[in-house]
Amino acid sequence: MTVLILNPEELKTRFPQSSESDTLRVRLIVQTLRFDYESNHIAIRSMSCVTPSSVKVWLHNIGKYDSQVVKKGTVIDVTGYFNGEDVDAIEISALNGSELTQENISVLQTISHLP
Repeated sequence: MTVLILNPEELKTRFPQSSESDTLRVRLIVQTLRFDYESNHIAIRSMSCVTPSSVKVWLHNIGKYDSQVVKKGTVIDVTGYFNGEDVDAIEISALNGSELTQENISVLQTISHLP
């Protein structure tokens, strides 16, 4: 089962048992903060937070992706595997940020905390 996460900082506290040998499939809805071309990872943050997350999204398992996903401020939808530190993405796409109203975000937050 894939776990929906809106705040990437919750990953390490909610799933401390995750590791390279015991990964957890996650779906992140977050905002791109910066893209590192050399290491091919995205620094991300929660949409409701101005501080960067310590969790990185690695793109080395994805062939081609829309260049919009690496632009600062873009709201992205990432599916991947959390290994206790970072997320290895298997799918990534940009979302229409204007469709993410406060009401929609509240619904997503409720869903993300369901058992």
